[in-house]
Amino acid sequence: TWVVYTIWFITKAGWPYYTTTLASVLGLLPGVLLCSGCAVACWVVHRHFRPAEPPTTVATRD
Repeated sequence: TWVVYTIWFITKAGWPYYTTTLASVLGLLPGVLLCSGCAVACWVVHRHFRPAEPPTTVATRD
């Protein structure tokens, strides 16, 4: 929703369309990078650094 408000505000300010697009992309980019970075990190950790425990231990721990 904040993206919509930002685009609306910039449009109301009378800036050109490419500035609105650029601002929205720049606003979204950190969030997208953060989410994808966390997802990749979680996948790598679960894939490569999983502790070698017997299934019974995992079942009782959960």
